[in-house]
Formats: sequence, C-alpha cells, structure tokens
Amino acid sequence: MFWRKAKPRDLAAEHHGRAIGFLAEGHVEEAQAEYEAALEIDGDRIPTRLGLARLHLDAERPDAALPHCQHVLKQDAANVEASVLLARAYGLQSKYDWAIGQLRRTLLIDPDHLEAMELLREINAQRLALTPGEAGSLRSQQTWAISEYHQIRKTVARQSRLGWRLKQLFKRPR
Repeated sequence: MFWRKAKPRDLAAEHHGRAIGFLAEGHVEEAQAEYEAALEIDGDRIPTRLGLARLHLDAERPDAALPHCQHVLKQDAANVEASVLLARAYGLQSKYDWAIGQLRRTLLIDPDHLEAMELLREINAQRLALTPGEAGSLRSQQTWAISEYHQIRKTVARQSRLGWRLKQLFKRPR
C-alpha cells in the first residue's frame, strides 16, 4: 500500500495568514495575537516580524516596532521594507536625523523606492517644521532656514580651506 506522506504543517505560516485576515477585517488585537503566536513558533520569520512592526507603527507605538525592524535588518541588511519601517519608527519618535540617515541608506539600496522617497520628504518637512502658524510665520521660518544654510556653507568653506592649508603644509619639502 502506498501511503501519502502528509506535508508538515507550517504553523507559523498559518498564524501569519490568520493575522492578515484579522487585519483585513479590522481586528487589530486578534491580528497582533496571531503575529505573536507565529513568532513564538518561528522567531526568525521575516514577513511576520515586518507585519507586526507595521501593526505597531500604524498604532503609533514605535518603541514596540523598533526591535522587530532591527531583528530583520540583522538577518538581512538589504531588506528595504524593514529599513523604511525603521525610519518611520524613528520619525514617530522625533529622531529625524536617524530617520533621514536610514532612508538615505534605503535609497542607496533601491533608488526608485517610492515609499522611501515620500517618507524622506515628509520627515524633512517635519524636521524643518515649515508650517504656518506654529512657531511664527512661514516667512520668518524661511528666513531662519536660509540663514542656517548660509552659516553651514561658511563653516564648510572654512573647514575646506583649513584642509587645503594642512595639505600644503605636509607637501612642503623639508
């Protein structure tokens, strides 16, 4: 007699599938429980970690999403989705420089990634806070931004001149 060997069940994939179904129906708590159950079975499952991170970010809990994104990036440093989610978490924590750095790394991996480009624009706008009505008028904020830009240009020019002078010093014959 021929017995068919049943395929081993992938319980983590089943929990992951149920979590996606719960999210589609709008049951966030149940989806989170299913994602966590899938991670208890297989803690290195990348799609599950990314789904749970996205769920936490949608609920504006960046502290809960960070470890999942970082775990995925430790496994696969070129994972663009994890990198974008990590930048989004940094943006929610108001760590704008970290978010921008992460998004720049993401765009080095995939220069045409639309979500990363859009998030970079949003975070730059948040960082500059060029919104009228908050801290003075838009005109005063633009003036401040331009003066900051000129100050940075002067600093860079001064540093490059110093570097050139040091090169000339070390080139001199003794």
